[in-house]
Amino acid sequence: FSGTEMLVTGASGMIGAYFASSVIQGCSIQGLNPPSLTLLTRTLGSGNISIFSGSPSVRVVETELVGWKVDRSFDFLIHAASPASPTKYGDPTAVMQANLGFLESIQRQGMPRSTLQISSGEIYGSNPPRSVEETYSQAVIPASPRAVYPEAKIAAERLLAEMGANGST
Repeated sequence: FSGTEMLVTGASGMIGAYFASSVIQGCSIQGLNPPSLTLLTRTLGSGNISIFSGSPSVRVVETELVGWKVDRSFDFLIHAASPASPTKYGDPTAVMQANLGFLESIQRQGMPRSTLQISSGEIYGSNPPRSVEETYSQAVIPASPRAVYPEAKIAAERLLAEMGANGST
């Protein structure tokens, strides 16, 4: 990752923040310069974001994902943004926008050369298999207030697969 530009969404969440801090720490342990990290968050006040204060390789941007304008070329995208709780996202379209809408938006603006979509075991339904093959077709997601979360993850994974099949990412 040394010398690259990395975009991390959901940087105030547990996975996004831990991923970014692990990259920085891993580079430090290896004696490498960390990548230039752009961390997108809806909330600057998060304790997870405060750990990056003063880090010269980190730029934190408070924004709504779909409205964010790409301002540089990125080598890597770590897409970890998604409201996961019905008590936090209110309108279910917010979940679809964070997962699928952002990918569609950034595809129009210029995809990074490599993307890691952070997903969820919930995409395997209420009775997931013990081991999962690449060819596994996702289970039916039972209707519930949380159903939009795994459905959004599945939709984002399918979009990325299609982009990859077409050489977009």
